[in-house]
Amino acid sequence: MTSTKLAPLTHPGMRRLLLSTLVSAAGDAFLLVALPFAVLEISDAPSALGIVLAAHTVALVVFMLPGGLVGDRRSPTATLLLTDVVRVCTQAAAAALVLTGTASVWALAVVYAVHGAASAFHFPTSRAVITQLVPKDAVQSATALLSITYSTAMILGPLAGGLAVAWWSPGTAIALDAFSFLLSAVLISGLGVRRPRSASASGSMWKEAFGGFAQVRARRWLALGLCHAALFQCFAVAPNQVLGPLISHADYGGSGDWALLLSVASCGHLVGGLMAVKVTPSRPLAAVFVSAALAGPVLVALGAAVSFAVPLVLMGLYGVAISYADTVWHSVIQRWLPGEFLGRVFAIDGLISLGLRPVAITAVAAVGSWWGVHEAALVGGLATVVLSAVLLAFPTSRGRGESHESDRQVPAEVQESA
Repeated sequence: MTSTKLAPLTHPGMRRLLLSTLVSAAGDAFLLVALPFAVLEISDAPSALGIVLAAHTVALVVFMLPGGLVGDRRSPTATLLLTDVVRVCTQAAAAALVLTGTASVWALAVVYAVHGAASAFHFPTSRAVITQLVPKDAVQSATALLSITYSTAMILGPLAGGLAVAWWSPGTAIALDAFSFLLSAVLISGLGVRRPRSASASGSMWKEAFGGFAQVRARRWLALGLCHAALFQCFAVAPNQVLGPLISHADYGGSGDWALLLSVASCGHLVGGLMAVKVTPSRPLAAVFVSAALAGPVLVALGAAVSFAVPLVLMGLYGVAISYADTVWHSVIQRWLPGEFLGRVFAIDGLISLGLRPVAITAVAAVGSWWGVHEAALVGGLATVVLSAVLLAFPTSRGRGESHESDRQVPAEVQESA
């Protein structure tokens, strides 16, 4: 890596955002371990944990678009700070309920619904604010560093969370998550970023919210990328999450081998982020589609039930492919779109992934049950590669970055929607 690639670290605001992401993501990694065991202390029914997780996901999806609008129309610093403060309160409340033995499934569901709503406001704003923290030519490196920070926290966090649950209790681990958001809030309070100068708060909330969809209609490359994101969830991500464990149980070493595959994928995520810091493609949209296609071979290998060493290597490639494609795609949005719409477009992007994922998982599970898990995995892997090949056939996907610089000007039809 050259000093130029690490230039985002010279900006105080970016350093604060990275440290904030590190501590809050590490806290959430604690939660991944602590929450299931906290719920198990109340009820061992599988539906109990499902209710709590569903409450969080539904709130996240419902509030994502309003969260993007607020990120565009209000101070990013204030928005991020408020979401951290809300999550301090939700995690402190959850910890108090669990530690005092007064928790119920529905009480935790309400708490985590509020947590999900706050996260919905945080996600688009945290991505959009990068363009106000670093120069345009450092946006991809900054986005990659954010991805590396998150991946590092998610690799080390669950281990530390497991130790916290084993040594103390699930409630204590949740309390540590609350403390992580408190540290994040302190860091964010010094961000000092104002909303985009061209943003205005005129017009109805709904009309402004749908200004993000007008951006999609006005820009073919954006519609193409979002179409890919939606189908990628169906062909690659959902089959990996659903069929991977089932095939590991049937053909390999069960949960131990699946855990090893996930660990390799996490390491791949980290490598992909490092690649994104170093390699800036001249045709970024094409690079996104080519990279995403590399997520398909692991499903083919799992479907063919080949020697475990093959999917082990390809799972690392899966992690690299997703991390690099995701980082480049986010940097494309940040560099090619007007700043006043970034929050709403990131909200739409997140809405597609988070909203479609439960549907895709359910559909893949049904197909796997009806057709067979091996056959479904093979088709999913091949479809992932074919999807990228089809989208690469569109001239828009092969354009150079500079050919889209005019997209930072707001088209007339979008101005009317805004």
